[in-house]
Amino acid sequence: MLGYTNGADIKNVKLTGANITGFWQTGGLVGHNQTTPISASSFSGSISGSSTIGGLVGGNFSSSITSSYTTGSVSGQSSLGGLVGDNYSSPISSSYTTGNITGSSSLGGLVGWNDSTQ
Repeated sequence: MLGYTNGADIKNVKLTGANITGFWQTGGLVGHNQTTPISASSFSGSISGSSTIGGLVGGNFSSSITSSYTTGSVSGQSSLGGLVGDNYSSPISSSYTTGNITGSSSLGGLVGWNDSTQ
């Protein structure tokens, strides 16, 4: 939906039935999310790519995610998560994901790779 965000505020956004294919930093709502809180949002569908692939956000940097969820599948090579592919200094709360994650390294039901989270 959005390739890059910086300093925005995403609330109550829902995308259903989507099939998204990318290469790097690919997500159902945002590919690269910078200092942009996401709340009460969801994605339903399938996401595929190479690395840093997430059901909601591909790469999440200094951006909180609250009360959000994803359903569907995430596939690729590495740093794959049902909600977020790579998560840096970004708290996640009251959020969940359901579906399948398929890849070869750094796979997680919620987050593929998590670094320095508060």
